[in-house]
Order: sequence, then C-alpha cells, then structure tokens
Amino acid sequence: LSAQALLEGGVDITGEKPKPVDYDLARDVDLVVTLGREARLDPLPGTRVENWDTDEPSERGIDGIERMRLVRNDIDKRVRHLLHTLTTATP
Repeated sequence: LSAQALLEGGVDITGEKPKPVDYDLARDVDLVVTLGREARLDPLPGTRVENWDTDEPSERGIDGIERMRLVRNDIDKRVRHLLHTLTTATP
C-alpha cells in the first residue's frame, strides 16, 4: 500500500526493497533522517541523525490506502520543510 500511495504522488518504488543503512555513506553526509518509532541508528560522529516519528493514522482507526496516504503526506510536508530550512539557512 505504501508503494501504491507513493505512485499516486508520482514516485515509483515498486522495484525497491528495504535495505540496511550504509554506515560508510552515512558518515559522509551531514544529516541522516530515519522514519518511524522503531528506526534505530548507531551514533555517527560528525553526522546529525534526526528521527521523524510520523503520524500513525491506524491509532485513530484509519487503515488501508487512506492510512498510507496520510503517512505519505506527513513525510512530504516534513521533506518540504527540511528543504526550505536547508536552502534558506545562512552560512
């Protein structure tokens, strides 16, 4: 259902599968964002790690594709805010 909800928004992940974090890559970036309450990442010196505990509509009785659309929209809003923050920050 998550792939279907993303495809509705123009993002095709149907050929993708979850992958473990590549710690070599994560050490070379400024920020790593994890999603969900269960996401855990070992500390990375010099790399900021931020966890986005996304809205969980199933706790309010919303399930199925509608649940995934709400989660998708929550993540989209956060990504847009992060983009704005990163592109308007003063050096």
